[in-house]
Parts: sequence; structure tokens; C-alpha cells
Amino acid sequence: MGVGGGGYFYGLLILCEGGVSPHPHPHQKTSHSTLDQQTLTPYTHPATTPITTDKETPDMPRNFNTNTDNNGEWLTPPDLIKALGVFDLDPCAPHPYKRPWDTAKTHYHAEGLEQPWTGRVWLNPPYGRETFKWMSRLAAHKKGVALIFARTETLGFHDEVWSKAHAVFFFKRRLKFHKVDGSLASTANAPSCLVTYSEEDTLAIKESELSGKLICL
Repeated sequence: MGVGGGGYFYGLLILCEGGVSPHPHPHQKTSHSTLDQQTLTPYTHPATTPITTDKETPDMPRNFNTNTDNNGEWLTPPDLIKALGVFDLDPCAPHPYKRPWDTAKTHYHAEGLEQPWTGRVWLNPPYGRETFKWMSRLAAHKKGVALIFARTETLGFHDEVWSKAHAVFFFKRRLKFHKVDGSLASTANAPSCLVTYSEEDTLAIKESELSGKLICL
């Protein structure tokens, strides 16, 4: 993955009931797993800046992972998208002039919650309080993969991820992102995870070479 040594490929570990499998069969069934209860410190999201659009519509909030040191828009690594397969829709895409590569066949850069969702969705939702409105929509849509901060103790994560998701994948290291010109930016200011709501999308993560731990719910 061309991310300057980010090192989040290879070494997929899957945690499901009945043990740990580093190399699961492609058709392996998933089942519920339990997590140890922990006391975690609540996280306060930093201030963010809206993404501009080419329409006279309210700006969409910045994506949750686009801001680490307030140096502008940061984009999802293209190799991460490639590792997960083809997506039909990105409802939270940056404006075209801030998007050096496509993340899906179709992109919405404004009012993505109000527009129809079809096919397999790549969801990198707006940062902050709005995140879990988008996660709720993906939970209802079922088909797709979301990339969010791994704030596992928050109410939103409990309501829209732990209670509804098919699986959660935790990256081994923090991700590195890209600037709008395509150049490599810095490391995210928090750990990230992928969330799926269907067996098909969980299988896509299993078959990828992403490095981390996959928890089947």
C-alpha cells in the first residue's frame, strides 16, 4: 500500500467464538464474540471545517478522519479502497476538485443522507455528532463498509455498531491519509476501524491483506 510505511496490510487476525483463526476458510461462518468490559475515557471531538460544494447547498461536515492538525482535507488512502473491492456509491465524497481518485462508481458530495443509496456503499462519514446518523443509514441499507474512529465506548458506537453490525475490523496501526493533491499526509489522531453490516462485506475484509483484528458479532 502506497502510504509511506503505514504498515496496515498483512497479518489479519479473526476473533470469533471457538478460537482465533489467522487464515479462515472463505466460507467460514461467523458468530458472536464477547468483549471485556472496560472503563474508557469519553472522547471530545475537535472542531472541524465544512467541505465546500459546487451547489448553493449547506456544506457537508468534514469527514471524521480528514483532520489531524488542521492542515486541510485529508483523503482515505486509495489502496485501502482497492483492498476492499469495488463500491457503487460514496455518499460522503469530497468535492470533485478535492478528489484525486474515485472511491466508488458514484459520488455524492452534498446532502448524501437525503439522496437514494443503491448497491455497495463506501462510507467515510462526517466527523463528530453526525457520524452515527450515517451509520444508522448504512445499518438499514446493509450493503457496504464504513470507516470510522474506533471510539468503542460512545453511545453512538453501542447503538449503531455493537448492536447492529455484522463485524468490526480494528487496524493494527493508525492510518495515514493523503492531501487533496494526492500526496501523503500524516497519521490520523485516533485509531480507526471498519464496520460491516453484511456477511458479504465481512468476507471482503477477511479476504483482504489488511493488518488488524476482525471481530465477528
